Amino acid sequence: MANSTARKWRPAPAASRLTVHHELKVPFEVIEVDMNGQHRTPEYMKFQSFSQIPYIDDSGFILYETRAICRYLAANYSASGLIPTEPKTNALFEQATSVELTHFDLSTCKAG
Repeated sequence: MANSTARKWRPAPAASRLTVHHELKVPFEVIEVDMNGQHRTPEYMKFQSFSQIPYIDDSGFILYETRAICRYLAANYSASGLIPTEPKTNALFEQATSVELTHFDLSTCKAG
């Protein structure tokens, strides 16, 4: 697999994607995105139609959403064991990721 390109803005959402890249030893390039309008340009929006961060370009395969990116990388490197394949263990993994999304994700935990 060629180097992937990871767009990032805020450190917290970027952390999980960058951690997976690091854990899998997948080379990547981080491109900072200016959130004062760069993410709303037609050039950017042809890759991420919601004008949000993140997305990756993996040798021409464009994918956005943090969890989808992490799972895609883990699936491409299935020998890594990051996502369990045994059904019960995988179910517990999915349960944990659902709990993380629902109860611990920074965007869902903002007070007020």
